[in-house]
Amino acid sequence: MYKNFKKTFSGELWENLAWGATRAYKLPELRKILGLILKTDKAALDWLDIEDRHTWARAHFDSTSKCDELTNNFNTAFLVMNTQTGTKYVVDIVKKTCTCIEWQMSECHVYMLLQLSGKEESHG
Repeated sequence: MYKNFKKTFSGELWENLAWGATRAYKLPELRKILGLILKTDKAALDWLDIEDRHTWARAHFDSTSKCDELTNNFNTAFLVMNTQTGTKYVVDIVKKTCTCIEWQMSECHVYMLLQLSGKEESHG
């Protein structure tokens, strides 16, 4: 869209205003930028409004999920290193496993990870 916009409205000012309007997350921020565009040149705002704002302004994008499964890319397995010995362990919070084999025996270094992840239960 900007490539076509800059054919008529070129320069650093227009580039910053156009990209600022498209990247604005919140409606008040978008309105502020559109106000600056209107004050600078009403024709530029008219050009932008040829397309519905729901197609180019992030503030108007639908924020609801489009799929049944939510993937937040949260890792459940972590590499933990004992700073005293330099030994590395793989800890999986969901599977409740640790390569140190202390998970079933006592509260090993994994306990701290459980607390950090917001889980209150004991792993023993």
